[in-house]
Amino acid sequence: APLTMASLRTRVRYGGDDPTRQIDSASGPTKPPADPLAGRKKAWINQILFRGKRRSSLDDGGGGHDRRRSAVEVVALLLVLALMSLAFPNVKHNGVRGDSSRSEPISYSCPASISKSLNDVGDNFDVYTADIRRSSFRRNDTSLTLDHIRSRPMDGWGIPYHSVKEGLLRPWKEEAFVPNLKSGDSLYESACGAGLNLLLTAEIMAENGIHNLTVYGNDYMSESVEIANWIWKGGVSVGWSLPARGGTICAGDSSDLSFVPSSSFDLAYTGYIDPLNDPLNLLSESADANARRRNSIKNCRSTDPEEAKLAEEEQRKQEEWHASWVKELIRIAKPGKSVVIESICESLCKHYREKPTVPDCGGVDKDWWERAVSTYGWDVSDIFIRDAPVTKEWKYPRYHVVMKKKMK
Repeated sequence: APLTMASLRTRVRYGGDDPTRQIDSASGPTKPPADPLAGRKKAWINQILFRGKRRSSLDDGGGGHDRRRSAVEVVALLLVLALMSLAFPNVKHNGVRGDSSRSEPISYSCPASISKSLNDVGDNFDVYTADIRRSSFRRNDTSLTLDHIRSRPMDGWGIPYHSVKEGLLRPWKEEAFVPNLKSGDSLYESACGAGLNLLLTAEIMAENGIHNLTVYGNDYMSESVEIANWIWKGGVSVGWSLPARGGTICAGDSSDLSFVPSSSFDLAYTGYIDPLNDPLNLLSESADANARRRNSIKNCRSTDPEEAKLAEEEQRKQEEWHASWVKELIRIAKPGKSVVIESICESLCKHYREKPTVPDCGGVDKDWWERAVSTYGWDVSDIFIRDAPVTKEWKYPRYHVVMKKKMK
């Protein structure tokens, strides 16, 4: 069944997918979800029409009386349908979910400068800059097409756009985003990179009847922000047909979105929280990312009490870092709306205990989220956790989280 916040019965729910389940990354788009009220509407309509027809066939005369009664029933039917539209505004009608008009643009200014982020250490961002270089992107290049953009490796994923969209993210987007967005809504991605997660999200929403979205975002790397703004604004100038409208996309640190107004977006999410590598800065600035990770893994595996304590302190710092991102996403989401965190790594120590041969980043464990609500005072009511799929191209176990911001 589609994931809706009303269906969450407990503080934390876990999805049933096996994280090692293989999915064909070349699979095509799934069918849009069916109208859940279609059967009930049909039954009500048939009941009224059949009753009118049956009475007309049984009466020898009194046709005027029957016509008056039929007219009353038609009016009653129209009233029922009008009330259903008001009560269920997000249900599909003619392939469009909800109001097709756009909400008013959300206005704010990008920061003139940003401070150095805690995760900006050594060569930590080299994987992203390498993707940017491989993209052969040139500003104001009118020969660029959407197909060229889609042929880029996804930011930091190292696999093609289509593989990420169809093999990894489509099932999740249709489960967590589609039921909680409607046409005309606003969507914000923190750490949006070059804007490709926003692009595939907007495409999947449009394929499910959700149109006229406006997308906003930020990324720490100014080069990625330049590409994202070209896709969402420059692309329109060369005739691209985009699945949503581009709003403000800024260079900014995802742990401090103070330039973004509070309670503004219909859904706020991040496609990935870039974790701290060497959270306590135990190694020098010149140490590369792999050396930092190896040192943290050594602390995880150590039987020495001092190194084991360092591993605990590193994890605590990692959790604070993740909480700083989530706090900002909750703040900028509208009351009653969804906050989504995608592709989360479990803690480094847990990962390397369970999968020592699969290298991956360090994040936070699934049982941390419920504790974090009280620890950090998050204003959320429900949390749903779903394991992400593993494919032939993507072998790293991750999971997704969606939560609901409380109504005021």
